[in-house]
Amino acid sequence: MNDLIDKMDSVEIVDAKEMLPTEIKTAQEDFDYSQEKIKGIIETGEGVLEHAADIAKETGEPRAIEVFSQLAKNLGDLAKSVMENNKIKSAIRKDHADIVNPQKNTIPGSLTQTNNTIFVGSAAELLNMVDEQQLKVIEQIQDESTDIKSE
Repeated sequence: MNDLIDKMDSVEIVDAKEMLPTEIKTAQEDFDYSQEKIKGIIETGEGVLEHAADIAKETGEPRAIEVFSQLAKNLGDLAKSVMENNKIKSAIRKDHADIVNPQKNTIPGSLTQTNNTIFVGSAAELLNMVDEQQLKVIEQIQDESTDIKSE
């Protein structure tokens, strides 16, 4: 049994996010890239918008006013796209939440099913562990029946 404990101590713990499928990692990278670029364009556009406003005020030209208003509209659309990207990111996270944390979306107190559990050890160690678990269950049942009788 001590060998089992020693083996368990040497087990490498890996962050679940590192094990995400490539498509999820790519989606995250694409999201980050697009957000960075959009925000950069908005910041640059704000300076250009101020300059266009000054030109439109000074000249009063209809074309300068048109350029200013179109630029303002485009910057507003970009700001809206930042929010839309956040909604998309939330959807990606929600769709793949079961990969990162499969227990997160379960109802508290509900049972969960575990498939493909692996035991690393000998058959004797496994039998000892099963016997110990059976003894714990038997003791728990006996304790509960004693509690019921005493009431």
